[in-house]
Amino acid sequence: MAETREQRLRRLGRLRRAFRRWVVLGAGLTGAAAVLTPYAGIGLPDAAWAAGAGVSVALAVFRWRDYHALAAEPLPPERPQVGAGEAVRQAMRAALTANPLARAAVDEVGRRAERRKYGGTAAAAPMARLGTAARTLDDVRAGTRSEYVDEALAEAADGERALRDLAHRLLTVEKASRFAGPDAAPTLAAAKQTLSGQLADGVSTYERLAAATAAAAASGAGTDTGAQYRLTEAADRMAAFAAGLAELREPAS
Repeated sequence: MAETREQRLRRLGRLRRAFRRWVVLGAGLTGAAAVLTPYAGIGLPDAAWAAGAGVSVALAVFRWRDYHALAAEPLPPERPQVGAGEAVRQAMRAALTANPLARAAVDEVGRRAERRKYGGTAAAAPMARLGTAARTLDDVRAGTRSEYVDEALAEAADGERALRDLAHRLLTVEKASRFAGPDAAPTLAAAKQTLSGQLADGVSTYERLAAATAAAAASGAGTDTGAQYRLTEAADRMAAFAAGLAELREPAS
């Protein structure tokens, strides 16, 4: 699955914010080392301060180079405009989700359909957890958000789509294993184990992102540097997981 224009812009934004974050951290550690070292000479704690400052500065340089290298690449084309029918469906979904009662009803219908779809399969428990985490992010979307929270919500949406696609693939493998012959059974069993592990890991990553996003929205990620760091780290992990799944699905050339 090729990278979209929106995903590229989000990657650029993450690299730019990572550069600023490491610059601030490196400057703080450098200043601390410069101030504290003369008091007791060079010791093990001072070496730790200095090493942390050096690593932070080096990472800032790497992020800056990564940002410029990515910015030099042409942006992917914009997504094609949707047809009239799809536009109407999107407008209806937007109108429904704007109303809390209607959104709750739509979500409940979706949850029941999902329980029926995955009930009794290896994807049932992970998808139930995914639904719970997704509802947490729905509550965050309804409130006041910062730039960091909006970025995390966009990464969460991409990750959720990737995880649902992964669950569908797992369901397909399970269905195929019911009528597979003895020759194909070992291959399908190995595929089921691999997909189950990927789904469990991905849902755990999504849950960490949901928790970090909710915490950042509650505390105000625009002013809390620690919340910014945790939120950006969780979003990066989710983006890396979704990108990894996309690469696995790319046909070999």
